[in-house]
Amino acid sequence: MVLIFIIIVALILIFFLFPFIIIRLKISNKNIKVFSDYINQKFDYSPFSLSQKDTFNKSFVFAPHPYTNWSLNPHYRNASNQKEHTIEGFKKTSKDDSIMNVLKNNPKAYKIICIGGSTTHCHEMDSYQKSWPALLNNRLNGKKKVCVFNFGIGGWTTLQSLTRCVSWLPLIKPDLLIFYQAKNDLTPLVSGYDKEEFIYNDYQNVHTQFIKCFFIDMPRFLFRIPLFFIVYFKFFFNRRIDKFRLTCLYQPPGRKKNTEGLKRLTDDYIEAIVFRCETIFLMCQKMNCKVLYIPEIMHTTDRYSTSEFSDVLYTKIYPQIKNSIENFDNVIWFEVQNLIPNSDKYFIDKMHFTESGNLLFSEILSNKIKKIYNN
Repeated sequence: MVLIFIIIVALILIFFLFPFIIIRLKISNKNIKVFSDYINQKFDYSPFSLSQKDTFNKSFVFAPHPYTNWSLNPHYRNASNQKEHTIEGFKKTSKDDSIMNVLKNNPKAYKIICIGGSTTHCHEMDSYQKSWPALLNNRLNGKKKVCVFNFGIGGWTTLQSLTRCVSWLPLIKPDLLIFYQAKNDLTPLVSGYDKEEFIYNDYQNVHTQFIKCFFIDMPRFLFRIPLFFIVYFKFFFNRRIDKFRLTCLYQPPGRKKNTEGLKRLTDDYIEAIVFRCETIFLMCQKMNCKVLYIPEIMHTTDRYSTSEFSDVLYTKIYPQIKNSIENFDNVIWFEVQNLIPNSDKYFIDKMHFTESGNLLFSEILSNKIKKIYNN
């Protein structure tokens, strides 16, 4: 009787689960095939191609990029099937799907660019509307039209932000640039391979190609087994495409970050960081664009071992940048760390904002901008 009962239960489960398994297999197969084809260069177009709309998979947050290694997938949709990115690969700050359309439809608007990494990108929010650049866009729009553009990408350093600025600042011609980025410049030091005695200023001795992170490095015949395919996709492949797995660009899978790597920070490395910041300041100065430099918040708490990063930023990086800013009439230093309480209400972790944190940060920025750049 027990055996018969088990068989009946098994048949019932199979009957009800079979449609789900088939659907999951199709989704998994499509997702893995898309990236497999991209890795093997079977595509003759870019995810950003205007002639190939909605071809690249919608579940990938990131897509390979020729100059910055990775950028935002213009076809990505969130859990609510909402488009999160523009066709150019920017995080949206309004309903417009293209920043080109925003520029075309608002020729006399006051234009603000926000550059940064994940703390500007705000991927943790389930909608772009909850990101602080989008909230800032809403707060500043009144009698005068204001257009805020989010240049932030998770994992990006000032090197990649500089590349984006070189490409897009001449086109957008911003009135103000909000500079909120610092910590990611230290990421290669702590995530890079231990065998490297020092890290090049362009990270080329520790950086791997974005698409190389998604190689299916298991025997192909295993993927013909349905259950294996689903398990692989859910517990391995999905994690690799998640934003938190961008660290695989610098380190072998499974190896934890090692703050001892910060000992590889040299004067030349710091000078390169400051130089990149100054280059962006100079670009803005040439375009008559103001810059609001905000030291990226990194709270030190008992829950997170972040004192090493914080110490380096506040003793070695920020002082030099602040000193450099004195040479630029168009740049203002604006420290906000003490204006946002270090609590779970405002921070997901040591530095990424919650929804309430984004609201408060956008309010602080809005008040500052209205006060200083009211004209």
